[in-house]
Amino acid sequence: MAQTIAGAWPRRLDPHLLVVATVIVAAVAFIAASMLGRLGIQTVDTSTGSPFPCTVVKVMDGDGPVICEEEDRSGRQVQVRLRGIEARDGDGNCRLAHGCPEMSWQEARSVLIRIAGARMNCVSHDAYRDRVDAFCATPSGVDVACELVRMGAAVRWPEFDPGGRLLRCVPGRRS
Repeated sequence: MAQTIAGAWPRRLDPHLLVVATVIVAAVAFIAASMLGRLGIQTVDTSTGSPFPCTVVKVMDGDGPVICEEEDRSGRQVQVRLRGIEARDGDGNCRLAHGCPEMSWQEARSVLIRIAGARMNCVSHDAYRDRVDAFCATPSGVDVACELVRMGAAVRWPEFDPGGRLLRCVPGRRS
């Protein structure tokens, strides 16, 4: 007598086999989700003069680098150095001979995080080490570097602001 398909299933599945199958399905789902997440990362042009968005992932100190979600055309995650300013570095120092801002690097970093929020709109000026030296503004148009100078989290760095764009931001100075 021929056995029917329904007759082949009265046996129960081995619980160990069920666990292994569940782990395999979960692993495949995790890998698929990770790959789909990478597909959503935007590639941006960071060549000199190019505008680009920066979805803020991490802020290292008060003048950058600001780590962006976006990648450059080489596939590297974009890191922004805010143009024309200097804030204290993680070791408490700064590179300006004429003085550092009063604010600590931790305080300046917190101020930058508050100002920048989740997204900045930047314009590349040049490459700076492995970063992009850029002017950035919030989506509402607030100049991020200017606001950092105005709040005392950073100082204007004349060598990198030769046109005086940030002079209007220096506290106590009239434009």
